[in-house]
Amino acid sequence: MKTKTFTRSYLASFVTIVLSLPAVASVVRNDVDYQYFRDFAENKGPFSVGSMNIDIKDNNGQLVGTMLHNLPMVDFSAMVRGGYSTLIAPQYLVSVAHNTGYKNVQFGAAGYNPDSHHYTYKIVDRNDYEKVQGGLHPDYHTPRLNKLVTEVVPAAVTNAGTSIKPYLNEERFPMFLRAGSGTQALRGKESNKTTGIAGAYEYLTGGTTLQLSKSSPDHWLDYSSNLYQVSYGPLSTYALPGDSGSGSYAYDMNEKRWVLVGVLNFYNGMDNQFNRSAIIRKDFHEKKFAEDIAGTINNTVQNAQFNWTAQGKSSSLSQSNNVQKLNVDLKDSSIANQNTSLPQENHGKTINFNGKDATIVLKQDIDQGAGALNLNANLTIRPETDQTWQGAGIIVGKDKK
Repeated sequence: MKTKTFTRSYLASFVTIVLSLPAVASVVRNDVDYQYFRDFAENKGPFSVGSMNIDIKDNNGQLVGTMLHNLPMVDFSAMVRGGYSTLIAPQYLVSVAHNTGYKNVQFGAAGYNPDSHHYTYKIVDRNDYEKVQGGLHPDYHTPRLNKLVTEVVPAAVTNAGTSIKPYLNEERFPMFLRAGSGTQALRGKESNKTTGIAGAYEYLTGGTTLQLSKSSPDHWLDYSSNLYQVSYGPLSTYALPGDSGSGSYAYDMNEKRWVLVGVLNFYNGMDNQFNRSAIIRKDFHEKKFAEDIAGTINNTVQNAQFNWTAQGKSSSLSQSNNVQKLNVDLKDSSIANQNTSLPQENHGKTINFNGKDATIVLKQDIDQGAGALNLNANLTIRPETDQTWQGAGIIVGKDKK
């Protein structure tokens, strides 16, 4: 028996700004209406969120299979407009570290109508995975944004860990889906010829992944199969350069929902059929989230007053009688910003405030940078006279105001 050796290559992304190699995206079958793949990625047509049991017909009107058999359609809205990164928390993305050039993101459909109000979120910290001897592959990151994202809900991430074993359990994870953008291509069933049809990053396409390989190593999801022989459904996709960082989702029967399980890293050439994605590293996400928290105030005194005073790049939030005090880093204008990150903003940390009703009085102008206010209490924030507050935004807990 001959063993085939795969030569893996990074899925080079458009976000390197200037390309020396073509950037291309998904290869899909050529015997069905191409609009299926476009609608799938944008939750349009028959693929609205929650839809299921969608018949797919070929170009001659013959049934070739059913998509989403007894499973609801995934919501792709947490994917950034270019498809190369996904929102996993109100202020954090997940993608691959070799996507080195992108410095801001938008969500939702593209458009130029001034009433559409597309907001551009800027990356303040790339949070690349550490290169550690014997550690996981470093091609992974979870960038922090300068503001809390308000247009879309973050994607739920898998809690099954980075071992491959749970994902090979088809009773728990029966289907894998993905979407991305770039130069698009078609592949014939008989000739297996791949033909490009559109330029890079003109639109999104989506469908199932290739079949998850039972020989996938821990920490990786290897997808390898014939484009026309995927058990997840007839709309399968093979990712090529340009799809770097795009997320793959799996339906978790334990949780009864779609969860983000991986980000795309490697492929095996235009005419082949092998993709590799890094499994979501939830522990790493939580570590990075925690680094951006100044601390938590648990207020035990009804109607307590906290004074917020600034001292340059730092500040203190203290109760009137100094029972509690929290030091909070602010925006640091002395740091030089980078081309693809904003360390000035990243210096600002987030405050968690819990407990009984209280008032925060601004004694000086506060520029929290990328720091946010996470309020799980009824809280009034007011200036002492005419002071102002700036930051990433405010999260108000359920039934709080």
